[in-house]
Amino acid sequence: MSSSPEVEIKFRVADVESLSARLRQVGLKQVTPRTHEMNILFDLPGRPLRARGDLLRLRKYGESWVLTHKAKGKEKDGPHKTRIETETRLEDGKKMEGILRALHFEPCFRYEKFRAEWKDEQGYVVIDETPIGNFAEIKQYVPRPDHEVWARFPLIAGRVSDLVWLPFVPIRNYIS
Repeated sequence: MSSSPEVEIKFRVADVESLSARLRQVGLKQVTPRTHEMNILFDLPGRPLRARGDLLRLRKYGESWVLTHKAKGKEKDGPHKTRIETETRLEDGKKMEGILRALHFEPCFRYEKFRAEWKDEQGYVVIDETPIGNFAEIKQYVPRPDHEVWARFPLIAGRVSDLVWLPFVPIRNYIS
């Protein structure tokens, strides 16, 4: 199980192939090829998790299952946001879904996409192909969520900032 502040910036991608080529050009390595992902968001009746800004997600990524809780983050300051994300890998996602339902959690949103992951020693980039468009996320895990200036993070301020040369539209959250 992991739990850490996650700092991310999301943007719309006009050309997945051009972004992939650019990632290779700046030295990131593809760690996961384009892989199918199925996600189910759960909440209790009345949607109390959503009301307080939390998210509970069961994800099947290729053959792996992960249960994730994302706590409400700090107020958005610019194009990035910070949330505490806690996740654990599961042996059997179908059984976990049964446990959640037995505890009165119900699926409230389902979505599927294809995801490829790129990484270097400083952080990583994911490219998501979804029915509503293609998006990328630049992610960095930091010891504490104090990030008033993106320049503190070499991944964002250095090479990866050069990646955002493609036309993009910053978005807050394209899944909820």
